[in-house]
Amino acid sequence: MEISEARLHNGETIRYYPSEKLGEGSEKEFFATEHDDIVIGFYKDQTGTYDPERLRRLTAIIEKFNPTSDPESGDFWKKHFCWSTAIVVSPKIGIVSPRFPSQYYFSDGKGEKKSRWFSNIKLVQRLPEAERGTLSDRIRMCRHLAMAVGRMHTAGLAHSDLSGNNILMNPAKGECILIDIDSLVVKGMFPSKVLGTKGYIAPEVVATSLLSIEHPHKQLPNIRTDLHSLAVMIYQILLFRHPLEGKKVWSDDPESDEFLSFGEKALFIENSKDLSNRPDNLKISFYSMGYHLAPLIERAFTEGLNSPDLRPTAFEWEKALMLTSDMLHPCEGKDCWHRWFVCQKGYEPKCPVCGWKPREPVVILPLFRKYKTGQYLWEKHHITIWNQKKLYPWHIRSDISYPPDIAEYQENAGMFFSEDGHWKYQNKSHRKMICSLWECVKPDEVTEISDNKIIMLDDHPKGRLVKAEFCY
Repeated sequence: MEISEARLHNGETIRYYPSEKLGEGSEKEFFATEHDDIVIGFYKDQTGTYDPERLRRLTAIIEKFNPTSDPESGDFWKKHFCWSTAIVVSPKIGIVSPRFPSQYYFSDGKGEKKSRWFSNIKLVQRLPEAERGTLSDRIRMCRHLAMAVGRMHTAGLAHSDLSGNNILMNPAKGECILIDIDSLVVKGMFPSKVLGTKGYIAPEVVATSLLSIEHPHKQLPNIRTDLHSLAVMIYQILLFRHPLEGKKVWSDDPESDEFLSFGEKALFIENSKDLSNRPDNLKISFYSMGYHLAPLIERAFTEGLNSPDLRPTAFEWEKALMLTSDMLHPCEGKDCWHRWFVCQKGYEPKCPVCGWKPREPVVILPLFRKYKTGQYLWEKHHITIWNQKKLYPWHIRSDISYPPDIAEYQENAGMFFSEDGHWKYQNKSHRKMICSLWECVKPDEVTEISDNKIIMLDDHPKGRLVKAEFCY
């Protein structure tokens, strides 16, 4: 097989196979190299070969802003970014990148697991059930997406094209990875050449897309436009529909209608004050996502559509998804592949997808945190209990943060289980618990959970208090 040599910006060389083309996108063509874990991509537009500004931007992305090179957190970010590692300067301008991990390819040859496969109910239902992931998996996956986007934004970078084509997902494992990192927008350098992908571009960018690049009102991709794309992605992955694609027709001309629907006239399909864009078959409301996610969804697609500064940040999404994962309850509906639903405080425990309801009362634990005044105040956060549900250190203590990836955390602080129709909790922490009437529960001891029972989960000064509530 023919093999050629490419020279890198740092003076090193890499050998690749020009006849083994792996794929191409709108900007680059990718080829296999003699290393199984990396690929080489050449830009179709070679004008950048002599553009020092473009090379300066690529150098900044690869050398200055690369989170995967961090000695402490780099291994974590390698799971969520396919970050370019070198610039190719000869025979053509290009980049060297890691090969996509095998988990992001369909086993039946459908190709890459681009997120568009998991954002439309018709496409999802064409996949084997094992590939679809559960609601719990999708929430974890969206949290990782929000974390990755937030990491870029913290460094002052914008992706500029967050879409169903540039994010690979594996719902079955709750994992995702961002690709096309070399196209990031670096503030003060080289503006984006692409506006994004249809359906994910922020309304202000669509509305001004026909203006010249020099026009003072022209809007280009930036961190705030990323936040619109992120909100669209999360809404689609959790609810399998697009937040702006409804029944409203703004123009008889299809092209003009699309331009208005995603731009100047963008209207949330679940807008409570204007129902004109609501689909007739909308059965499951975004409110079913609970009191952490629903307000962010509403803000993103009402006020945030026309006021970019009001859009939820990536950190807000990350936190809301993290807290919502604590509210999930298993669904035992025979044909319900979602397998989980959000159990909300004050509402009947019921799966909104299949209608399944638990036969026994569901226990929820509202979390209370002690403040300097000595008062315990509700943190607007509760944990839904089910058999074998585990509590972790960050649940029982307010001074311990959630880890980046909960699924990889092994040590737990306690576990709930059902025995003879009664709920019980085993203290697996290294400290004692204090329950109602000063009952002391030492490590490895078990206590029964009853309605309205008050438990100090850890007698540490930062220990949280819960009050068990039985929901019927």
